[in-house]
Amino acid sequence: MIGEDFYNFQSVIYIVPDHICNKLTSANTFRYMMADKTISYDIAQELKSYFENSSLTDSLVTYNITMRTIEVNDNSAIIFIMQTGLTYSAIILFVTCFTILALQQLSDSGKYKYRFRVLRNMGVEEPHIRKLILKQLAVWFGVPVILALILAGAFLVFLIVGFHMQIAVYIGVQRLVQQLLIVLAILGALLISYFISTWVLFNKSASA
Repeated sequence: MIGEDFYNFQSVIYIVPDHICNKLTSANTFRYMMADKTISYDIAQELKSYFENSSLTDSLVTYNITMRTIEVNDNSAIIFIMQTGLTYSAIILFVTCFTILALQQLSDSGKYKYRFRVLRNMGVEEPHIRKLILKQLAVWFGVPVILALILAGAFLVFLIVGFHMQIAVYIGVQRLVQQLLIVLAILGALLISYFISTWVLFNKSASA
């Protein structure tokens, strides 16, 4: 029994002699054909419809006809939709997280005015105070981001280990790496924008 494993190039294919199979009760039967040239998706759909309409069916026998072109295109479409949805969701979640962190720090900036005023009266220079603010914001922004990257990395390792063959066949390792780099670049740009804007507004509020 080969089934979908034939398209995913995984597991093990057992070839059993005919004289043994003749003694067994037939559960599923798979028939495969090889074309001389690559078939387009539209032609594959037409052939599938033709075979389905010309196949005999009754209450005991059912036919499931598919082709490699259809399998690859349908799975690629599903993977693309999932990637787009997950990427959009990740960006929305990170924007929400950065917005909450920025508002939380800016709302608390008024509480630090007195502390920074005391530090200035004690002779602490302004560049050193700005460094303290920078370190504080780095901790508040850095911890959630690092935790998210660790969890995302663990989930990515799970996907690669568990579905490495499907990724290699339907997506491609190089393409997957490129998409991950693009997503990380977008999230990095969002993080830098939120961090710099929060740092500038925090400095103005603390020094007011």
